[in-house]
Amino acid sequence: MSSSDTDDDIPDGKVCQQLCEEFAAITQTDTACAQFYLQDRSWNLERSVNDFFEDRKNKGAVRVSGDDNRADVVLVVDGSRPSLAAAATAIFAEAATSNRSGTRVSSATADQPSTLKLISWNTDGIDDKNLVLRAKAVCSTIESAGIDVAFLQEVVPASADIFKTLLPGYKRIVGNTIEYFTVTLLRKATIDYESHVIYPFSNTAMGRNVTYIKASFGGFPITLMNTHLESTADFAEQRTVQFYKCLKKCIKEPDERTVIFGGDLNLRDSEVEDIGGLPQGVKDVWESCGQRKEVRYTWDMTRNDNVTWNGRFKPRCRFDRVYIRAAKPPTMKPAFFGMVGLERLKPHRCFPSDHWGLLCHFKLL
Repeated sequence: MSSSDTDDDIPDGKVCQQLCEEFAAITQTDTACAQFYLQDRSWNLERSVNDFFEDRKNKGAVRVSGDDNRADVVLVVDGSRPSLAAAATAIFAEAATSNRSGTRVSSATADQPSTLKLISWNTDGIDDKNLVLRAKAVCSTIESAGIDVAFLQEVVPASADIFKTLLPGYKRIVGNTIEYFTVTLLRKATIDYESHVIYPFSNTAMGRNVTYIKASFGGFPITLMNTHLESTADFAEQRTVQFYKCLKKCIKEPDERTVIFGGDLNLRDSEVEDIGGLPQGVKDVWESCGQRKEVRYTWDMTRNDNVTWNGRFKPRCRFDRVYIRAAKPPTMKPAFFGMVGLERLKPHRCFPSDHWGLLCHFKLL
């Protein structure tokens, strides 16, 4: 099939989004699962839905939805074929924030939000190709999803100006002003900002730092930490030290504060193991929400072709991660983990970034 034939098979962004939402509604999943099926079936909704239910019928994905404080998870029987990973995605945002009767179980009042919505996204501002189009798509995603907190990495001055212009309802905290840097966005209507500090890493060779923010959401104190750790395999030692320091900061926060720490951490699982794993009380949000395989790899060269890769082997990595250290007693819990930035942008057929963005929901208790 020629590239032009492939392009003709892809509807425009609005139609893609509508198809994803219809698939998610019919199957009671989410748009990440929808994207997984629809992309591989030339955006044919009927075929995608039929294949989804056939996968479930043949291999049995079972939802496990408890009434306790654990996030909803999905049980997949051993021996299931790879496509079942996408089929087994019975958690979705609305269900994750409701009990079995459909009523909210949060302590938030009618005037307060019940779910904190957070995005962490490496926006690839270093690549100036289609930068304006891609930065506008990031803004559109943030606005349409009603995001409360956005952890952005690889922002450049040009894209930072676009975020400032198109997202006036957000407070911006910029990690730097030269080359590329992080930007944290706080929705003014829902996040009460208190203070922030930017801590440079003493061992960085790439100008990396961590933005540390004190704020509150729904009346509960939160600490937010947005960072971009050292890149590439050659800097694994420096990156591991940076990661360890961030984790120490998480666990030292006062008990009454929920801590959310994330960004493009460039981590390999072996590096987490090298420090003895996560400290007690710190949870990986992807793991807490069921470890769904279709939302595991955040830099996935097998599905995202923004960057040309000439090697025969195309890497898939979980570089971007989000962690939570709950308050004591807990005031919120991970309820949903998905991805954004999965739709191609016309007319250039690119994605908003070479990284998928992480979409996390935290339900107030």
